[in-house]
Amino acid sequence: KCKMSLYILDGQPIPLDFKYPLRKLLAQYCNISFDKIFVLSNFQKENLGLKNVEMMEVYLPEIDKGKYIVKKTSYPSVLYMGHLKKFKGVDYLISSSYELVKRYPDIQITFAINGLHSSAATEKEMDILHFKFPNNIRISGIVDPLTELSHSWVYVYPFRRPHGTMAYALSIYEALALGCSVIASDVGSNRDFFSEIRFLNKPSIFESFKDVKDQLFEGVCREIDNRLLP
Repeated sequence: KCKMSLYILDGQPIPLDFKYPLRKLLAQYCNISFDKIFVLSNFQKENLGLKNVEMMEVYLPEIDKGKYIVKKTSYPSVLYMGHLKKFKGVDYLISSSYELVKRYPDIQITFAINGLHSSAATEKEMDILHFKFPNNIRISGIVDPLTELSHSWVYVYPFRRPHGTMAYALSIYEALALGCSVIASDVGSNRDFFSEIRFLNKPSIFESFKDVKDQLFEGVCREIDNRLLP
């Protein structure tokens, strides 16, 4: 008998648009078909209900800190990178931005939008925010994440749900390596890899948008205030 191994890394080998029972059924097929299954995190193991599982050792990339010199802005700065769509949680930051500007008049909040997915409603919310605070809200396209993170005070990663067998978010690792505080949702494998950062509770357990938005606002304020302390 030929022994076969399955390596589940990152992404969507079992896509999100499959109904959940079907995903579980496919996972059981993996259990039968492969002698060994290797995963990167407990989330992957539990999400797919896999047996015969072994953990792989994770090698995080090395960041050239000589090329990306950490020099933080002299004013509070917050960074979001990703889609302009609600499943990424960008609407939590858009809503929080009104209170953040009121509390920190010199703050700059950067929305680095990759242009892959967006919704008309969220684009309208962003336009209104930018129109009201043109000096505080910066909207850009794709950026060099390491450059942006080396300057920013706080990186926000508030997305609502993981994608398929999501492993760790590389941008969170990059932020931590470059001295940038992180506020991230406790979804996917984030806590498996980054237990030391400040997490938002899983958005799905909240009854209202306001609960998550308030957590995000309070978390960003704590990180800014800690950096402002002499």
